Amino acid sequence: MITLDDLVALAQAPDLDNRRLASLIEQFETATPYGTRLEAKLDLIERLTGTRPEISSTGSCTTIVQNYVYLKGLGVKNIGRLVKRLPAVFGYNIAENMRPKVEYLKKLGVRNIGKFVERYPQVFRHSIAKNMQPKVDYLTRLGVKNIGKFVERSPAVFGYNIAGNMQLKVDYLTRLGVQNIGRLVERFPAVFSYDITGNMQPKVEYLQGLGVKNIGKLVERFPAVFGYDIAKNMQPKVDYLISLGVKDIGRLVERFPQVFSYDVAENMQPKVDFYLKQGYGIQHIEQFPAAFGYSMDKRIKPRFAFLEQLGHNISGAPLSSILSPADKTFSKRFGGDERAYSNFLAEYAARSAA
Repeated sequence: MITLDDLVALAQAPDLDNRRLASLIEQFETATPYGTRLEAKLDLIERLTGTRPEISSTGSCTTIVQNYVYLKGLGVKNIGRLVKRLPAVFGYNIAENMRPKVEYLKKLGVRNIGKFVERYPQVFRHSIAKNMQPKVDYLTRLGVKNIGKFVERSPAVFGYNIAGNMQLKVDYLTRLGVQNIGRLVERFPAVFSYDITGNMQPKVEYLQGLGVKNIGKLVERFPAVFGYDIAKNMQPKVDYLISLGVKDIGRLVERFPQVFSYDVAENMQPKVDFYLKQGYGIQHIEQFPAAFGYSMDKRIKPRFAFLEQLGHNISGAPLSSILSPADKTFSKRFGGDERAYSNFLAEYAARSAA
C-alpha cells in the first residue's frame, strides 16, 4: 500500500514522473479513509515543506502535491516560508489561478518569478483584470517605464488601493514640489508603503526645521529619506555636522541628502580626518558635501596619493576638482595621463593588498 513517505519521496524526486505520481496519489487517497482526511493533508504539507499550516480546509492530496511541484518548478526555494504567508496556496487551481498570474508577471517583464512569488505569494489572491492591471495602468500613467522591474522590487504594490493609498501619496509628493513622480516611485517604490501622517510629514517638518528650502527637490533626489528614523539615524548625523562647525546644515543636507545614509564613526569621521590632514578645512567639506560619498580606498586615498607622487601642491584645489571627475579627466587636469594613472592604481591596489 502506498504510504505518505512514498508520496513525499516521489514529489521531491528530481526526475518527477507525473503519471506515476498521479496514480500513487489516487491510491493514497482511496486505499484508506486517512487519505482524504484533513489530518492526512496537513501531514503531507508538513512533510513536503517543513511547515504545518493552521487551516480548516485545503485542496486534495493531488492538488497539494501538484501545487508543490509547480512552485518548485517556478524556482521557489523556501516553500515552507511561502506556506506560512499564504496557507491557502495548496487549495488553488494551477490552470485557473496560478499559471495565469505567472504568465501575466512574465509579460510585465518580471524575471525571477520564484523570488517574486516567495516574497509576495498573495499575488495568487489578486484578480488580474480587477486588481493587477489597474495598478499597472496607474503606474504607467505616472511615468514608470520599467513596470516589470518596479513590481519585482515592490510586489506588494498589487495589494495597495489606488484611491485610498497610492493617489494620496502622489498628491502629497506633488504638493511638496516633486516634479517627476514617475521617476521617484520607480527609484523608490517603497514610498507607497509609508503613512503620510506618521512617517512622511514628520520627515518633511524635520527637514524644514533644519533649513531645507526646496523639500520637493530633496525628496526627488533622495526619496529614501522617508525610510530613515529621525532620532536614531538623521539627528545623529546632524549633531555630528554641528560638532564639526558646519554653519548651514539645511543647505548641506539639501545639496547632499545622502549624508543621512552614512555611518558617522565608520564613514564620515575617517573622511573628515583625512581631509583635514590634507590641509582642508570644514568649510571645504561644507562647500562639497558629496566628499562624504566617495570610497576612501577606491577614490579618495588613491587620488591624493597620485597627486603627491606627481609633486602637486593641492593647496587651494577644490575637493570637487579632485574627487568628482572621471579618471581620464582627473589625470589630465593635474598634468598626468590616463595610462599613467591606470598603472598607478594597479600598483596602489597591489601595495594595499600586500
